[in-house]
Amino acid sequence: MVRPTAAPSGSGGIVPHRCPSAWNPADRTHDGQDEARSVVQMVDHVKANHAAGADRVFATGYSGGGAATDVMLAAHPEVFKAGAVFFGMAYGCADTEQDYFRTGSFAPCPGRYNLVAPHEWGDEIRSAHPGRSGERPRVQLWHGGSDPLINKKSMEKQRDGWTDVFGIPQTPSPTSRPASGVTEQVYGDGQVETYLIDSMGHEVPVDPGTGIDRCGTAGRGHARSAVRTTRHGSSGWAAEASSPARPRSGSSRRHCGVPVPP
Repeated sequence: MVRPTAAPSGSGGIVPHRCPSAWNPADRTHDGQDEARSVVQMVDHVKANHAAGADRVFATGYSGGGAATDVMLAAHPEVFKAGAVFFGMAYGCADTEQDYFRTGSFAPCPGRYNLVAPHEWGDEIRSAHPGRSGERPRVQLWHGGSDPLINKKSMEKQRDGWTDVFGIPQTPSPTSRPASGVTEQVYGDGQVETYLIDSMGHEVPVDPGTGIDRCGTAGRGHARSAVRTTRHGSSGWAAEASSPARPRSGSSRRHCGVPVPP
């Protein structure tokens, strides 16, 4: 499993962020030679040197890592079997660093208004690997209904793009409530799944404890009741998403995606 995550230092751009780039063509396209390509090289190394199965390579990440997960699935669909995006942003939502970090209701990436048609989101994803006609990885999209940084509409933007790429309706086949405050929607034959967790903020669901079936440390906006949904939803492609470490209070006012309020 590959987990795109924040870098240990800033990129030297307009802000000292630590996010994988989801806006530069060289970083987000199949023929690019920067960040996405470096991840593929790591995967190739593990497959070649550790007998890793090519059909068991998955991607997951949250916030900026979620946006990077969309990049990996769009740009390198031949590498990944499936992916889970936590609090991510739609592929191609911004073409510049300035637009990527814009905030507010009309911000193209984290904003609550979706002004782009599904086929346009789909075109953005297809542009990551022009001419791709083979199988594409299945996609799970997770978002907190109380996320103060990236609006839950971001999940709908991603859903619109991926369902268009798969050629399936934007209307879910089943809708269920697998846990309290959790809405699961399945599109097509399961090529795209969404999980909206009402009370969760900008953190992945955790279930603290020392047992083998426990994970993570509770922080702001955690949703313990949703963990069983995470396990259930990912079991179909054997990729369980684990909780990344919670950012230390006061360590930074910028999180991967949008600025963190003081």
